[in-house]
Amino acid sequence: YMLSMFLGVEPKDEVEEISKKHSLNVFWVTPDTVIGPDEFLDVVENAELVVTDSYHVTIFSIIYCRPFINFVRSGNGSTMNSRFETLYRILNINNRTWAYLKCHPIEVINMKFDKIYMAIELERERCKEILKRSLDSCKPR
Repeated sequence: YMLSMFLGVEPKDEVEEISKKHSLNVFWVTPDTVIGPDEFLDVVENAELVVTDSYHVTIFSIIYCRPFINFVRSGNGSTMNSRFETLYRILNINNRTWAYLKCHPIEVINMKFDKIYMAIELERERCKEILKRSLDSCKPR
């Protein structure tokens, strides 16, 4: 199945287009869906593809190595575009926005996570070094 979870207005036509193209049923999670944290994580972990306008759903998709497509959030005035752009840059992710992917046909299901996890490890080490320097500077002399 394909997980569809949007915090803004859900682009139903585009979601259905993507589901048909990849022959996937859609598991719709809306603001009215009653779902616990463990159920939510299970749904993300087991999806073949995740479509969302949520930064945090995208992060969980990366953690569980689930291919994703990001949409620009609409309907409530706030977008997450800069968050996605920063995430893509830091983790060396090719553009995963629907606006880009619909014009640049690539195989969205076979997303490669090995380079992403290498970038995560480099970022983890960079952060550890920053913390270490900061903690070292707090030591009494």
